[in-house]
Amino acid sequence: MQIKKLNKGLSSLLIVIICLIFNQKVAHAEEAIGFSVSPVFSEKQVDSDLGYFYLRTEPNTTQEVKVTIKSLREAPTIISVHVNDAVTNDNISVEYSNDTPELDDSLKNPLSELLEVKENEQEITVSNFEEKTVTLTLSLPKDPFSGIKLGGIRFIEQSQEDESEGLTNRYGYTVGVMLTQDNEPFNEGADLQLDGVGAKLNRGMKVVYATLQNPEPKLLGGLTIDANVYKKGENKPLLSESKQQLSVAPNSSFSYFIPWGIEDLRAGTYELRMTATSGENSWEWTESFDVGAKEADEINAQAMNRLTLSGTLKIGILFLGILTIGLTLYRMIRLKKEN
Repeated sequence: MQIKKLNKGLSSLLIVIICLIFNQKVAHAEEAIGFSVSPVFSEKQVDSDLGYFYLRTEPNTTQEVKVTIKSLREAPTIISVHVNDAVTNDNISVEYSNDTPELDDSLKNPLSELLEVKENEQEITVSNFEEKTVTLTLSLPKDPFSGIKLGGIRFIEQSQEDESEGLTNRYGYTVGVMLTQDNEPFNEGADLQLDGVGAKLNRGMKVVYATLQNPEPKLLGGLTIDANVYKKGENKPLLSESKQQLSVAPNSSFSYFIPWGIEDLRAGTYELRMTATSGENSWEWTESFDVGAKEADEINAQAMNRLTLSGTLKIGILFLGILTIGLTLYRMIRLKKEN
């Protein structure tokens, strides 16, 4: 019980420290970034009140996509421009910043293959508060698509060395791009499928994972996932994890992690019971999985979240034992002398 309280206290302190560092870095980024970007909407824009591109498209056509870059300082700023596809990250939110994502098998003709940055504009230099317009070419295949294509145009300031911290900082912006042809709602019709369950290490931590896929070209938002892991044949959960307000990119897969904790992973047969809800949609799965003895030993040996306090506790207990015996002998000798 004391160990749990200690770990909880250390975790809370660590979170506070990380938040303070993160907040400082965000403020630093806002001060250091040397440019801003603004989308230039055409007649193909579905809603001009949005801060991103939501474009009507037609098969076998091309159109230009333009973004204005404005310098915010006198010194030159070199900016790289490229297109990324939307994926679902480990936090189960839609991400556009992954330059080399592993795309889902259900995603055909991703945005990164349709939207091209001109070769002479893949690197732009702006200075002295000037403005420049970057023009990208959007080329649609001859076959129509349903749903949406989703991604973003990334504008990244060339890396700078932060001499005060010895770090390389990259600052930039992402302008979202969403394509439609059928003009159907982009957030209706998503699905979730369970593709795999097991145990592994995630960033050094022991976890049970469930791989989920949204195979539809639709966004899934407002998602809640509740998961429980049981020893096979038992009704008392060993592990529980619940997350709310999650979002899943179209045609993407992700892993839902249930932390195992500091105890060793034990070989055996387990059962995952999981539910997911989004609006009026709901999904439910029950899946058994095995953890072999060799697999458990390998995971435990490589895990960062092992019970590392055991050695310290043993030394502490030994010290307290010796101290208790010493004090007892001292009192006995003192009482003997007084008598």
